Amino acid sequence: SARYSMRRPPAERRADTMRFLPLFLLPLLLASACDRPPRFLYPDRPMGLAAEALRDSAFTWQTRETEHFRVHFQPGSYAAAHMDEFLKDAEQARKIGLQVIGETDFVPRIDVFHLTSRDQVKRLTGYGVRGWADPASRTVLLVRSSPANQGERHEITHILSQTLWGPSRDWHTTGWMSESVATYAGGPCSGYSIDEIVAHLDRQGELIPLDSLALRFRSHNDLVAYLQAGSFIGYVRETNGLQPVRQLWERGFEGFEGILGKPPAVADAEWREYLRAKHPEPRVDWAPLEQAGC
Repeated sequence: SARYSMRRPPAERRADTMRFLPLFLLPLLLASACDRPPRFLYPDRPMGLAAEALRDSAFTWQTRETEHFRVHFQPGSYAAAHMDEFLKDAEQARKIGLQVIGETDFVPRIDVFHLTSRDQVKRLTGYGVRGWADPASRTVLLVRSSPANQGERHEITHILSQTLWGPSRDWHTTGWMSESVATYAGGPCSGYSIDEIVAHLDRQGELIPLDSLALRFRSHNDLVAYLQAGSFIGYVRETNGLQPVRQLWERGFEGFEGILGKPPAVADAEWREYLRAKHPEPRVDWAPLEQAGC
């Protein structure tokens, strides 16, 4: 659901910016150093993918702006008719994403584009998907035609996590941690909690061994892999706190035993027992989910 670009940590970029600022601005910067970086340090305009989308003559865009977002949509679309709700959903997604990664603020605005089809997403990215996040330009592309906002929460969390935490150790290989955190933040899928769906998959013998899930994430069924990863990392977050999640993000799966104090197979078995106790009789209609996703 996301592709990422190599980018330097925010602190490095701010240091470069400060070299070229007029001297009279330095007191203001120093005064804010213990707080958050002032917004003017970030170009407050669409960049990269967002700028390309706005220039593309195949689209006619209208835009609503808030403190945290620029939301772009097409006249006559589902998004245009529900924009007040979509703006609230974006703010909720930002709030939840920050809570999940344990951060308090994200200064620059995010550009969110609501498209009407996967083909429109493919025109801009080369991939016919329903959701896309480009952290380098702080841009999200969404295809949305219902009140469900799971995809919005997922993609906005990609922007927040990849920018505030930096790219995950596995971002250029399997993307396991990137997708697990975003899926956990995404929340319920088609009215079911993630844990309930995954408990159902466990009863059906459909779950993937944890080492294979982490090391060969992209080789498995997307829906199963995403939901299972989101459920597992949510379990780690809720039972062990944020620190091991952040460490897995930074150190990768190879550091798993040192971080959690147990081999992956043991943690995998304990998580499955937790699911069975939490949802002993999951009632999930898997067929429509398998066909249409969340």
